[in-house]
Amino acid sequence: MAKDESALRDREIPRPSHPLRRHAPLPGSHPKSGAEDPEARLRVERLVESPAYREGSEDPDFLRSGAARGVRLDLDYLKPELQLQSHAVTDAIVVFGSRAIRATGRAHPREVPLLRGRAPVWGARGRSSGASRRRKARDRDRRGAGSDGGG
Repeated sequence: MAKDESALRDREIPRPSHPLRRHAPLPGSHPKSGAEDPEARLRVERLVESPAYREGSEDPDFLRSGAARGVRLDLDYLKPELQLQSHAVTDAIVVFGSRAIRATGRAHPREVPLLRGRAPVWGARGRSSGASRRRKARDRDRRGAGSDGGG
């Protein structure tokens, strides 16, 4: 056993070959002729058209997959960030919301003043002042109900 180990240690590790200069061409550098392999062209076409052959950035199925969600989110943040930088914008206010605009008759009652152009006064927690008052009253009622054990 010791003899085998010493032989392995003394053996020289070969250096990797040069990536461009080769003694013999790689098998794929000279494809077979149609006479040698009549189906070769068809197999190559199928391979190139396969979804597995597409680059990730060019594959819509991959980009829509759950595995690529993080990358999509990064792109969603990167694009506006680069646009803001290109216009030398250093500060901005971001408004989150829905792209869908509903008709007044189909809107939630809280949305109606917004649709009519009358914005409600917002409290410190992002709710309208009326909602803040109702929330505080509800919380007060719950605390009272919980203290007597009737909640």
